[in-house]
Amino acid sequence: MKGYIAFAVSDAYFRDALLSSIKSVGYTPEETMSRLRIKETGEEFYVAIQGWMGSAQLKPVGKSSTATTQEIVKHIKLYFSNNKGKMNYMLAYMYLILGAFIISMSVGIFMLPHTLKH
Repeated sequence: MKGYIAFAVSDAYFRDALLSSIKSVGYTPEETMSRLRIKETGEEFYVAIQGWMGSAQLKPVGKSSTATTQEIVKHIKLYFSNNKGKMNYMLAYMYLILGAFIISMSVGIFMLPHTLKH
């Protein structure tokens, strides 16, 4: 398992969901700059939050924390469904604009041979 990614979330919303879910599982989190360590088990997770893009990633450092990761993610999903938070749709808007650009370029390239015949 590589990890989990959440889209359209603000940095504070994902952080609250992550810490709340770890506490609801019964663990105590220790935070560092880019990692989160569970005090009781010593398991570590890589946490990357891109608040300006609206995405966040949770990835276990070792393979032994797969079950713990799945349990935490299950509680994060519950947190998201029960608590409304600030959403960030920047990534979705970027993909929408990129898709519209690709479609317009495809149409332009398709029409190019027809315009050159005249």
